[in-house]
Amino acid sequence: MDELRKNDGLIPVTVDKESFGIRHTIPRKIQLELKYYQMTKGKKRLVESKLYFEELCTTIAPAHFGGSVRILDMMQERRIYPCEVDINGNIKSRGYDLQLQYYPLGWFDLLNRFEFGGFVYFVFFTLVGLTICSMGGFVYGMNRLLTKLRHPPQFMGSSLMRLVARPQIQGAMLAVIPFITVVLIVHSLFSNSAFARSDIHQDWSKGGKVGDKEQIENGMGRLGSAFIVLGFYTVYQATQKLLIPVAQAKRVDHEAEEYMKGDSGLASKRAHFVWIGLTIEAILMCLWEFSYSDGKNGILQKEFAL
Repeated sequence: MDELRKNDGLIPVTVDKESFGIRHTIPRKIQLELKYYQMTKGKKRLVESKLYFEELCTTIAPAHFGGSVRILDMMQERRIYPCEVDINGNIKSRGYDLQLQYYPLGWFDLLNRFEFGGFVYFVFFTLVGLTICSMGGFVYGMNRLLTKLRHPPQFMGSSLMRLVARPQIQGAMLAVIPFITVVLIVHSLFSNSAFARSDIHQDWSKGGKVGDKEQIENGMGRLGSAFIVLGFYTVYQATQKLLIPVAQAKRVDHEAEEYMKGDSGLASKRAHFVWIGLTIEAILMCLWEFSYSDGKNGILQKEFAL
């Protein structure tokens, strides 16, 4: 079973976040939902599976059979009532009805789950980029057609592209290469269980030996924490390089000298830079989470994903 669990070809079966099991209850109706990708006329590929626990009843005996009144009241607030019992107060049956739902996913759902090949996504994102560029061209064209200038300025798109693209590519490469190097080093260090100390419990109050599964979770969690610290350090260093003191910017006028007497203005700018960066990341994270959520508002998910 352990070898089967490590196989990447297996699809995990998850329990729905709204129709899940509760302590002291059993379901009378279970739905197993299987979603697949219809690759060809005679070939399917399983993509996702989910369980729904419905029509729950509590295993606590009724109050007149000595059941806990507190738990029964709590269950009743959730509209969960005791299971049917016999004359001795024992549950008559623990059986349930299993319903199997088996249906294909739509094109957008498959695209959102990255089930297509790399060529499809290359074409898709290329078209998205060209569409965004064409929007800028449309705005420029409308302004050019509707301008009242007798001699409109010449379009300098190619010259501007050469002027702007080269420094950006060089700067991005100078930033990405060392950052990826550090990320690989951190990943290699924390992949070692001895360095990551994955044999230590996540909760300090726990005792005993750490299991294999918990060691994997500990290593992944501490690796993620290291990446978060690295990200904060990178943002901090960016503020030091992008927002420099006025004296370093070769401004020697009287106002700059007065400005350099206090660092409150520079510190405020750097703080706002960090705050705005984290805010943008939080907003993008929310949009990302919504685009992959299983909520009922499919139109909202599609707009967020696009």
